[in-house]
Amino acid sequence: MAGRTVVVTGASSGIGEAIAGAMAGPGAKVALVGRDRDRLSAVARTVEARDGRAYICAVDLTASGAPGAVLEDVLGAFGGAIDVIVSAAGICDRARLIDSDPERFEAQWRINVGAPFELARVAAPHIPPGGSVIFVSSMAATVGFPGLAMYGATKGAIESVTRCLAIELAPRGIRVNAISPGFIETPMNAAVRALSDAEKRAITATPLGRLGAPTDVAEAAMFLASDRASFICGAVLPVSGGYPLPLAAVSDEGIA
Repeated sequence: MAGRTVVVTGASSGIGEAIAGAMAGPGAKVALVGRDRDRLSAVARTVEARDGRAYICAVDLTASGAPGAVLEDVLGAFGGAIDVIVSAAGICDRARLIDSDPERFEAQWRINVGAPFELARVAAPHIPPGGSVIFVSSMAATVGFPGLAMYGATKGAIESVTRCLAIELAPRGIRVNAISPGFIETPMNAAVRALSDAEKRAITATPLGRLGAPTDVAEAAMFLASDRASFICGAVLPVSGGYPLPLAAVSDEGIA
């Protein structure tokens, strides 16, 4: 990432924080976007400790005009172009169908789909050939979970956005891809992991036999952003440890 400008949303914690740290290095310029300035400041210190440059954008990306303002600020701070955008910000509001309502659905839609789409829209004219846009999806886009219909719908949408924008921007030399994490140990799912047997069941259903770490996703993002992935476009890369384990592979004694 030396000499490149990278924008990471959701950079204050979890997967976004890990991606921002991975993107840092000598000569890298990393714009940290999130709502919590104090947490972003801690991430900025990590970036700068690795001889990168950090710029903090403490903002609510769902606010009117916020993505455009972020872009203007980053270009003003770093100049030049935006080489990589990683949209890792997101929320997961678990609710069974009977407890769902339009307001809760709209809140997830604005953060998980609307904000990353708008950021890509305003940034696209400033991304040079060889640039990359990466969305962070979820296995909930393709695997059904009770209570995750609203969240899963937003992640299914962002994967469709990925495929469409990949075709649209490829003639300009801009690659668009997504990452689909499995069960990753993050603050966002801490409450779920605390439920009785939830973590054990997640590990049992994962062939590699463990939960993922945010750094696992960060390494995938680094690869997709790099020239090593120069012929990968329109892909949704699972980082899931093989989840879900096919039922046919499971016996009463464990994995067959």
